[in-house]
Amino acid sequence: MNDNDRPLVRTIVRRAFPVLVRSSFTFGSHTLVFDDGAIRGGVVVRMFRLPSGRRAGLVAWIFVDPEAQGRGIGGDLLDAALELFEANGCEEIFANISGDNTDSSRRFAARGFDELSAGALFATYGLGALSVIVHAKHVFDVGYCLWRRPPQRGQSRPKLQLLSTVILHLPIAALVVARTANLQYFDPIIAYRLTGVIALFAVMRTAVTWSAARIAGLRLRYRMWESGFALAAVAAAVFGVIMPIPGSLYPRERDWSFRAVRHVLALISIAGLISSAVLGAAATLIMELGAPVGAIPWLVWARRVAVSFLLVDGVLPVFPFEAYAANRIRRWSTPAWVVTAACSLSAALLIAV
Repeated sequence: MNDNDRPLVRTIVRRAFPVLVRSSFTFGSHTLVFDDGAIRGGVVVRMFRLPSGRRAGLVAWIFVDPEAQGRGIGGDLLDAALELFEANGCEEIFANISGDNTDSSRRFAARGFDELSAGALFATYGLGALSVIVHAKHVFDVGYCLWRRPPQRGQSRPKLQLLSTVILHLPIAALVVARTANLQYFDPIIAYRLTGVIALFAVMRTAVTWSAARIAGLRLRYRMWESGFALAAVAAAVFGVIMPIPGSLYPRERDWSFRAVRHVLALISIAGLISSAVLGAAATLIMELGAPVGAIPWLVWARRVAVSFLLVDGVLPVFPFEAYAANRIRRWSTPAWVVTAACSLSAALLIAV
C-alpha cells in the first residue's frame, strides 16, 4: 500500500466496521491491500519482540469491502500477511478474534492457529505474558480471544477459568469500594462482600445459561474474558462502576458456526438475564419486607450488581460490550433485542429505586 491509498483504505474500514470499532483503527508497520484493479480490502500487521527476544507478528486488522465479501479475499489477505511474517523471521504470530466470530476463527484455524487461553499464555511466557498482551493489543477487547501460531495444545479447564474470574473480581471490587467510600475508613471486608455478591451473580448466570443450553441440546464450555479486567479496573477506579466481566459460554465443538446456533445462544442469553433480574428483585423484595440488619449490606450490593449486570449484559450491543448477551440477541433478532433491552432497563430501574 502506498500513501495515496490511505483515504480509500479508511473508506473501506468505515464500511466494514461499526463506528466504535473502527474508531480504534490505525495503520501498522505494514498494511497490505487486495487490489484487482480496485482496492477491495486490506490487512494491517505489526511486528514486535517476545520476552525471549524472538520476533513475533500480530494480525491487527483484516477488512474487506462489504460488496466484495464472500470471494475469499479475507483468506488471501491472511496468507499474504503470513508470508510477510515468514520473510521477516517471525516465529510466533498472534491475532485477536471475537469468541462469536466463527468465520474468522475457522479461517485462522485452517492456517495453523489455535486459541491461547489465559492459563496457557502465562504458563508459556511467565510474567512476560503481560508484554505479549500489550504488544498484541489484547487489553480492552472484551470478549476477544488471543490466538497463536504455532498452537499451544492443552486443556482449557473451564472450571478453573470460572474460578479465576471470581478471584480476579476481588481487586476490581476493592477499587469500586475505594472509589465510592471514604478511603480513611476503607474496610477490606466490604470488598470481600462485594466480590461474593458478584460471584453469586456470575455463577448463577452461568449455571442458568448452561442448563438452558443443555435443555436445547447444546453442550457449552466456559471461557474467561481475560482482556476485560483492564477495562473493568478503569471503570471501577475512575467512576466507581461495577462492570461485570463473567465471561461467557461457547459450544464445545471446535468447528462450530455462530449462524447455525445463534437462535439458541440468544435464547439462553435471555435466560441468563432473567436470572440476574430475579436475584436483584429478590434482594429488593427482602429489603422492602424488612431484612435483618446483618443482611442489609449484602442486599444493597446485590441490588447494585443486578443493575450493572442488567444494563451491561442486556442493553448495550456495541463495542466494548459486543460480547455480552445484548449483542447475541441483536444478531439473532433486532426486535427481540429491543424488547429485551427495554425489559432489562425497566428491571434495572425498578431494582435501583
